[in-house]
Amino acid sequence: PEAVAAGRDNARLNGVGSVTGFGVGWPAGPHPVVVANIVSPVLLELRERLVDATAPRGHLILSGVLAEEADDVEGAFESSGLRTHRRSSFSADAEWTSITLAKA
Repeated sequence: PEAVAAGRDNARLNGVGSVTGFGVGWPAGPHPVVVANIVSPVLLELRERLVDATAPRGHLILSGVLAEEADDVEGAFESSGLRTHRRSSFSADAEWTSITLAKA
């Protein structure tokens, strides 16, 4: 519940509150954009559900990925039929990575 409230507040502050949704549970899909900010082991565990939740020609954005785990996470999602669109490192020491994947 706290993460949902924080997500809504951040979306509102960034001007996208009216076009985003937050909740607890698994939303019905598929969706044109799916964002998952969860540590790598959980992303890998939920891989098929995240891929299925992403609409054809949609994008899946993975965040919460440690830089040293990014190759494994990226490879796992590519083996599920997605292709990497962009990979970005952030934080002062580039410890964290986000991976944006596209679905055919």
